[in-house]
Amino acid sequence: MSQARGSSRCGGRGRSPLRKPNAVDQHVGARLRLRRHLLGLSQAELAARLGLALQQVQKYESGTNRISASRLYQLCQVLEVPITWFFEEMPDAAAEPLPPAANDRGALELVRSYERIEDETLRRKLCDIAKGFAAARR
Repeated sequence: MSQARGSSRCGGRGRSPLRKPNAVDQHVGARLRLRRHLLGLSQAELAARLGLALQQVQKYESGTNRISASRLYQLCQVLEVPITWFFEEMPDAAAEPLPPAANDRGALELVRSYERIEDETLRRKLCDIAKGFAAARR
């Protein structure tokens, strides 16, 4: 019995249509998307800076394609973050990606505005106000 070239019974190269992306890859992709948004970059702009196709950035952000160590290092340079930033807020390897609020435009605007506040006292006060609003909803 012959098989088509490049295929195998136990899976072959590429991803099975039924196989979901790994939770860690999804988390790293979500952190990539978050940082890109925080910097105000489009996917096309990031792709150009990395010398990649737009579709590759989309696949990284969705977790469909895994980011290699050398590409992760390049992303850190372009996005101006340490490598550890991509793994923050990930409780364990089976963790879910960032909560939906991390992809919310309003939340991103709030974070961008917060980062522009230079006075540390004002930053703390803003955090206290936000915590107060969150506690009032309970």
